[in-house]
Amino acid sequence: MPHLTHYLPELQDPERSYIQGLIGRMSHEQLQVFASAYRQRRKDPHTVLLAAIIGLVAFPGLQRFWLGQIGMGFIYLFYVGIAIDRFDIGFGEIRNASTTLQPKSGAGNRH
Repeated sequence: MPHLTHYLPELQDPERSYIQGLIGRMSHEQLQVFASAYRQRRKDPHTVLLAAIIGLVAFPGLQRFWLGQIGMGFIYLFYVGIAIDRFDIGFGEIRNASTTLQPKSGAGNRH
């Protein structure tokens, strides 16, 4: 069984355990090709977390676009847009209801 730390020493658990299960029967040459391809596609977890935080605050779905998941990025973008519209409509109705419930000035002072 090949040692993953020789090919991909930067991995941490549980990612290391998952990849170790994948490479169990690969030859040395296959492992080198796999490790090279995996390094090119792998994203830094801290950068993904930062993109997700920016996605929550400024640009919904940013992390999905950056990871190459274009469809999920659009779903995030459209869902947040719809949610903001619903949220704004709900508060708009509350504001309208609160202004119609207030007594008009001078109307209640007749004797």
